[in-house]
Amino acid sequence: MDAKRTPPPSEPTARSSKSALLEAAQSAIADQTSRPGPVVKSDTGTRTAFRLFLAAVMVASAAILVAQPAWLVGPKPSGESPAIQAATATMALVEVVSQLQAFQATNGHLPASLEAVGVTDPAIRYVPGTDGNFEVSTTAGDSVVSIQATDSLRTRVVDAIRVLQGRTLP
Repeated sequence: MDAKRTPPPSEPTARSSKSALLEAAQSAIADQTSRPGPVVKSDTGTRTAFRLFLAAVMVASAAILVAQPAWLVGPKPSGESPAIQAATATMALVEVVSQLQAFQATNGHLPASLEAVGVTDPAIRYVPGTDGNFEVSTTAGDSVVSIQATDSLRTRVVDAIRVLQGRTLP
């Protein structure tokens, strides 16, 4: 039995196992760096297209808001009827006539312009006449409303108030 015995494999020491791990890690790193990396596509074309799309949506939205189509903002409220407009204009003119008559009573003559009695509305026209007569007028929709110094203010006011009382508010 002379056979030669082989000694049992020796246990690796802690130092040799760490060295083996270090060599394996370095080999893996070297392998990764030597390989060509994955091809990364630049998505700038996709981003640019997306940005252009967003810009177009924003411009279209702004245009719609500026245009204010009926389907977005709803129907426009109807204006006052011609009768209501005329009655409102009549009431404004009655006030002007009252101011002109008060000026005439105080000063003995009519003013040269409406500014002298504090009326600054450019829509109201004033035409002084002779012998204390005058006419004031303004537009009401498509018509002209006028009052002369000789007209009965009471009748005009009563008629205007009746029309205005019949108005229905929204």
